[in-house]
Amino acid sequence: MDDEASKPLIRGEKVWLRGYTEEDLEPYERFVNSKDALWAGFTTPISGTSIRSWFEKVVSEHGKGAYYFVISPLGSHDFLGTTWVWNQASRIGGLEYSIYMAENWRWGTGLGTDAGRATTDFVFGFTEIERLWLATDEENLRAQRSFEKVGFQKEGLIRRYMVARGEPVNAVLMGMLRDDWRKLDRPRSWDYD
Repeated sequence: MDDEASKPLIRGEKVWLRGYTEEDLEPYERFVNSKDALWAGFTTPISGTSIRSWFEKVVSEHGKGAYYFVISPLGSHDFLGTTWVWNQASRIGGLEYSIYMAENWRWGTGLGTDAGRATTDFVFGFTEIERLWLATDEENLRAQRSFEKVGFQKEGLIRRYMVARGEPVNAVLMGMLRDDWRKLDRPRSWDYD
């Protein structure tokens, strides 16, 4: 593993965020082609070639208006999932926040919430970004609770946001402003040893 790419960029209580490496492409491909990826908005199988192209074109732009992290448990380089801050072209303003935990048996363990907190600490602690937003399936209450624990607030409902399982699906729009983040009463990433 490339030592430079795998250095911790920011940490949480249970996880740390690091840059992508070549070794992450295989577990990422496995996830985006699983049935659980439907919750994350992936709708068709994605080839290894397409993922490599995405890695070379998109992830290489890390730090240039977007940030792409791999989530790993503290003390390990294992691939738990990804967290992105991207989509600067959105008309909503700010950047879009995305998180994907790769294995559903880890859902509900607090790892995703911890990764979300580490991501927002990075964004609001080290960049000039003023707003993060996300859209999640209206029926995905588990994700909404996790996002609220991170500090996101519900801002509205987007009707017929996308088609999933052959039916139009509504999405909940959630957002966090820099001022919202400042008011959170919790340790920040830099408070951990």
